[in-house]
Amino acid sequence: MLFFLLAFIHILIWLFVVFGFLISYKIALFNILILIPLIYILNILPFHIINEMKCLINANCYKDTKKIEKYIKFYYLKNFFNNSFFNPLSGQGLLILGYILNFYYLYFKYYRYYKIK
Repeated sequence: MLFFLLAFIHILIWLFVVFGFLISYKIALFNILILIPLIYILNILPFHIINEMKCLINANCYKDTKKIEKYIKFYYLKNFFNNSFFNPLSGQGLLILGYILNFYYLYFKYYRYYKIK
């Protein structure tokens, strides 16, 4: 049960990074300035903190993670892009996508209309 809770939290973090700008511009700014750089620093570590916790809890963590991905249909979409050089649904691809979406939202919503300098 705790494994699935950690997997759900992991999914929610990525959804917040990619779609947080839809909530407010403050969250978009928070994502750009704090959350995305923090996740980047955590991803360059030799281990992944959430995946390590999931594997400590569950010995079959990789099989169960694939089951969860197949259940939410993310597995098939992710494997569709595995043949490309850059997978947009990998961790790095989601960070870049989140940064671009949050930046475009801030730029086109606020800078362009209010000419903030």
